[in-house]
Amino acid sequence: MVINETGIHDQKMLHSLNSAYKPYALEATQVIELWKFKLYMSLDFPDQESSLSTILGEIRQVR
Repeated sequence: MVINETGIHDQKMLHSLNSAYKPYALEATQVIELWKFKLYMSLDFPDQESSLSTILGEIRQVR
């Protein structure tokens, strides 16, 4: 909860599993939809976090 001059606002801290995105606070009224991580479709789960360039390379390979 964050309190300011206009009253109390319910804010949530959003976190991504993708390290390229930093956590940030957002008022609950601004949330349009939420996604939950359910499945990683691969034979091997990566041990280390992927860099942005690695992710872009993998996307290009899919095309």
